[in-house]
Amino acid sequence: MTGNRTIERLLRQQAALAKFGSFAFGEPDLQKVLSEAARICAESLNVPYSKICHYRPNEDDLLVVAGYGWEPGVKRKYPDVRIIAMSSGGRSGSEDLLNMAKKVGAHGALKKPFPPADLIDKIKEVQEGNGL
Repeated sequence: MTGNRTIERLLRQQAALAKFGSFAFGEPDLQKVLSEAARICAESLNVPYSKICHYRPNEDDLLVVAGYGWEPGVKRKYPDVRIIAMSSGGRSGSEDLLNMAKKVGAHGALKKPFPPADLIDKIKEVQEGNGL
């Protein structure tokens, strides 16, 4: 990358960060702030996807709390794709997993840990159209 292109890229990123800062300062809804941060990151870095995760020490995992370019893009590009959500459930429990899976358009859901046979059964169920 040439010096001028590097400077231009850095200036664009700096402007995006300043615009985001102004947005975040005036937005009381944390979820909107996180969603905008994911969008700004993806666009500023010129990548198709980004996500923001929250580390949960009790579950020793990462929970995706915001993202950009994920499920809707996959569904647009591959409209017939079937999605199975998998989660440890964590503090939210398996009932919340099913609700979240439905909300994001998943066709099935499994709570970890699960035996391989359960995954095979869930795949068959979703392929037959008997999912969520």
